[in-house]
Amino acid sequence: MKLTSNKSEFSRNELYKQAFELKKNFEESGFSKKISEIYKNIGENLYGEYDIKYTKYISLYITLQTIYKNFHWLTHGTAYYADHQLFDRLYGSMTEEIDYLVEKMISLFGRDCANPVVTTEIVSNNLKSIIGGFTSSCDPDQLVAIALYFEILFLEINNEFYKGMETSGNLSMGLDDLIMANHNTHENNLYLLKSRFNSVRIDYAGDSNE
Repeated sequence: MKLTSNKSEFSRNELYKQAFELKKNFEESGFSKKISEIYKNIGENLYGEYDIKYTKYISLYITLQTIYKNFHWLTHGTAYYADHQLFDRLYGSMTEEIDYLVEKMISLFGRDCANPVVTTEIVSNNLKSIIGGFTSSCDPDQLVAIALYFEILFLEINNEFYKGMETSGNLSMGLDDLIMANHNTHENNLYLLKSRFNSVRIDYAGDSNE
């Protein structure tokens, strides 16, 4: 699939149009499950005195952070330095987001939100379910495409979480502001990743030997 670069004024609508076209191709060619579906089902057996939806939400951030840090290490090829720096920048941004988010969640919903055993299990299941066939030697363009795919899913789930919190009445003004600010940051991440390449292979199905 060809993603044409837009040299005119930045168009958010065009960005979303092209990014979701990429997402559609991924899901048709290799990724059989959406993370939003996984997000709803993972950890159902872990319900206790706290609502696990908050831990799931934190784990979504950690999943993306894990992707960026490992891709920072794994990228290679002619665009190595630029990709190395880009993934490091995105990883650093996620680290800051997670720190503020977890502190906010603990203050509002309790310390169980940040149980490391539970968050690690959810992150592991997220990664296995979506890129279970991933190999570390895959094409660097695929690393960028996978990161872009995760960003689109992040925006979808972030919007879903926000609406749920708003409906339940659990959305404080501070949490509202934080979710909105993070959403804006990830829209910018989407733009940076899409701008990284003009074309990518969409044939990823867990095999990087091509």
